[in-house]
Amino acid sequence: MKAHVLVAFLGYALWVTLKHLLQRRPAIGPQSSVDGVDNAQPFSPMKALALLSTLQSADIVLPTTDGREIRLRRIMAPSAEQESLLHRLGPRPRERDLRSTL
Repeated sequence: MKAHVLVAFLGYALWVTLKHLLQRRPAIGPQSSVDGVDNAQPFSPMKALALLSTLQSADIVLPTTDGREIRLRRIMAPSAEQESLLHRLGPRPRERDLRSTL
């Protein structure tokens, strides 16, 4: 029971932290209205998590001749909307790790 309460509290704390980050540094994403004009709307925590969940990464494992492994992480290049959100949230992946496709 205590573990369940802890996990619920941590989830809530992360949600509120994300909400405050998005309010402090408003991440603006385009949203089309009925007349076709783009209206800027701030991201909600749910929209931000949905966008971030679509980012993809892959680990490339290369065996060496002496039995060790070289591991390289590659991250799919984010869309313009994801890029805007990531820029506003903080640290970015290294440029060498970004790829347009996996």
